Amino acid sequence: MTFIKQVSLILVRDLRIEFRSKSLLLSMVIFALLFQVFLQIVFNAKTQAIQMIAPGILWLPVLLSAMLGFNKYGSAEKENGALAGLLMSPIDKGALFLGKLIGNYILVFIVIVTSVPVFFLFLKQPFPASIGLLITTLLLGSWGFVAIGVFFTTLAQSSSITELLVPIMIFPLAVPLFLAVVQLTEIALYPSLGMGEDLWLLLLVGYNLIFTVTPLFLFDLLLEV
Repeated sequence: MTFIKQVSLILVRDLRIEFRSKSLLLSMVIFALLFQVFLQIVFNAKTQAIQMIAPGILWLPVLLSAMLGFNKYGSAEKENGALAGLLMSPIDKGALFLGKLIGNYILVFIVIVTSVPVFFLFLKQPFPASIGLLITTLLLGSWGFVAIGVFFTTLAQSSSITELLVPIMIFPLAVPLFLAVVQLTEIALYPSLGMGEDLWLLLLVGYNLIFTVTPLFLFDLLLEV
C-alpha cells in the first residue's frame, strides 16, 4: 500500500467518525463563536483603540478551539484502545501523523471560516488592507499549530495527565508561531502599523516545515521513546 493511500485511509477514517457524530466540530465552532462574542463584550472600544489588540483577538478563539479539538481528539483515540490499535498496525507512522494532521486541519479551517467573519462583524473592523496576506497567514498559521498539536497530543497518549501535559508541551514551542501570525495579521489589517512581512513569512514557513517534516520521518522512533 502506498504512502498516499495510507494517509487517505487515516484521513477518511477520522473524518467519517467526526462527521457521523459532529460533536467535536460543533463544540469547536460554538466555542469559537461564543468566545468572539465574549471578546466583543470585554473589548467594547472605539475602532481606533482596538487596532493594537485586534490580531490577538482574531486568533485567540481559533487557537483555543483548536486546543479543545486536540483534547477531545486525544480522549476519543484513547477509547477502546483505538490509538494503540493504529500504532500496532503495519501502517506507516508518518502516514498516520499526516492523515491525522490533515483531518484536524480541516476542522480548524471550518472554525476559521465561521469565526473570522464574526470578528469583523462584531468588532466593526475595516476590511483587511491585504486580504491575500491575511488568508495566507490564517492557512499557514493554523497548519503549524495543528501540526504541533497533533504531534504532541499523540505522543502524550501514554500519560495519565494528557489534558494537562499537552498545553505544557505545545505553548512554549509555539511562541515563534504566535509571534509570526500576530505580526503578519497586524500587517494584513493595518499595514501602517507593521513591517518585516517577508521575514515573518519566512519564519512561519520554516516553522511549518520543521513540525511537519520532522514527525513524518521520526514519528515511529519518537513513539517508542
